[in-house]
Amino acid sequence: MIKNKPEAYGISSDNLLCMVQELETFVEDIHSISVVCDNDVIFSKCIQPYTEEPMQMLHSFSKSMNSIAVGIAIDEGKLHLDDLVIDYFKEYLPEEYDKRIDQLTVRNLLTMAANSCRLSTCFRGVTDSWITHYFTYKLPHDPGTVFQYDTGASYMLSSLVTKTMHKNVLALMKERVLKPMGITDIEWLESPEGNTVGGWGLYLKTPDIAKIAILLANMGKWNGKTLIPEEYLKEATRKQIDTPEEKYPVCGYGYQYWITADHSFGVYGAFGNVIVVNPEKKLAVAITAGASDKNGNPNRLISKIVNEKLFIPTERGTLETDVDGEKKLKKYLDDLCLPYPEGAKNSCLEGKWFDKTLSFEENDRKIQSIEINRKTENELLINFHLKDRLVSVEAGFENWITQEAVFDDPHHFLNSFSYAFKDDKTLVIKQYWLNMSGYDIYTLHFQDDSVNGMIITSVKLGGAVPIELSGNFSFSIPAKRFNSKGDKSSSKTFTRPFLDTRPEATN
Repeated sequence: MIKNKPEAYGISSDNLLCMVQELETFVEDIHSISVVCDNDVIFSKCIQPYTEEPMQMLHSFSKSMNSIAVGIAIDEGKLHLDDLVIDYFKEYLPEEYDKRIDQLTVRNLLTMAANSCRLSTCFRGVTDSWITHYFTYKLPHDPGTVFQYDTGASYMLSSLVTKTMHKNVLALMKERVLKPMGITDIEWLESPEGNTVGGWGLYLKTPDIAKIAILLANMGKWNGKTLIPEEYLKEATRKQIDTPEEKYPVCGYGYQYWITADHSFGVYGAFGNVIVVNPEKKLAVAITAGASDKNGNPNRLISKIVNEKLFIPTERGTLETDVDGEKKLKKYLDDLCLPYPEGAKNSCLEGKWFDKTLSFEENDRKIQSIEINRKTENELLINFHLKDRLVSVEAGFENWITQEAVFDDPHHFLNSFSYAFKDDKTLVIKQYWLNMSGYDIYTLHFQDDSVNGMIITSVKLGGAVPIELSGNFSFSIPAKRFNSKGDKSSSKTFTRPFLDTRPEATN
């Protein structure tokens, strides 16, 4: 919670409270907020049901971390900004390619003035060389002339690090940066070629994200030791190229960092996974979230709020302790919780539906049937019968119940559930995927003695996608309680960690 008194760092508790309130008002689905200054965490708050323990999927946040590895290679003379990319990858060039690629430099990749391989999805289904695949794209402009968001460029940078440093980005970062900071829990997806994917696929715990914020606020120094080459980071975090105002209303782009104002820069990952840094004040704010863009791009909203409410009014120098202000801030942080489904904890008709099996036609979610049972007055037990296993979970009323439950990707194993009856015939169950930016809402519409089916609204990796499942009830023996791995006689057991190379949505 509040680990150090804000005023001791020249930061007003009132300003912090105002910032948090603004973030909560305009940026939906925030999972954590951390504020750091100098070498210390002022406060770090995970918002229920999120906690510090699970690693968070950070999407394009990865790009800025990838840039650090590039900076180390450049600092050691293994790579140079004006090196031609094809000089390292001539054996990967396809027979037919845009000859302007011959002029593509490391600097062009860093500033996203290279290609049009915009999202990580461009690699979906590519099982051989991602490097070769990148070279198949036609350049929209001459290299170095126009900013064009390019996740593929980040992968190429990662490949260059592997080529020149003889270890991939994750291994290099662990050795040079993360281990000295005490960060041991980290995962990063790899390509079929064995390269760290670079532009996405990074997972870190919330306390470790706060450490990265401290590192950047101190321009690459950790407890006085330089972990990121200082000159490189200075260049990386100042404007190197203009960005289209209508699409990217920020102050420009550096080397895989966004310039958010004259005095600050940002690390941007999709859905509001952001660090905003003011190096002059050695001050930074780190956010994890699963926000949509209904109020505007969440990353830019976060940067705007942090800059206006915290960075600009903040003057360094010790302030008098504000006991009342600190209490108000603490109470507000203590009360933060993601919204439960709205409604009642019981239905007068639930006895007609519980302890029965609801079977579904074949569907993309591979849910064959579910059983809903009353566990306690405030809890439901829900059994999901999937194609190859049974997953049992508990859902609380006005309470989040967290458990391990593998639905599809065993890497995203930690989930939290809450429920409510919207009305007597409508049950709503909300599921947060605590390892990623998103949630599912299951809405079951019942009749007096039957069911119309279930609508699953997935709000993750790119927006809300409703899926309607038709089904029918049949009587069954009341369901037994299974753990998340299911019954040994009928269910498949998964182990973790599990990483696949399916590209994820980035921004």
